[in-house]
Amino acid sequence: ADKSEMKLGVMVFRHVWAHSEDFSAEQYRKERWYFGRISSIDELFKGKVEVDGNSVYVEWLRVPDKPVE
Repeated sequence: ADKSEMKLGVMVFRHVWAHSEDFSAEQYRKERWYFGRISSIDELFKGKVEVDGNSVYVEWLRVPDKPVE
């Protein structure tokens, strides 16, 4: 995901380790992903947003190619 895609209410996939600055390629591939809605962009300047109330790094989010509702 890119910072330009981060807007309130956008649905994103959030990795279970998205709150961490770094994790292994093995964790990235094998751990769970959650589907949620961006609930705050107040810390976007830090590279973080809130998804369903959880503060996460934008680099570990994925935005669906097609709109989901």
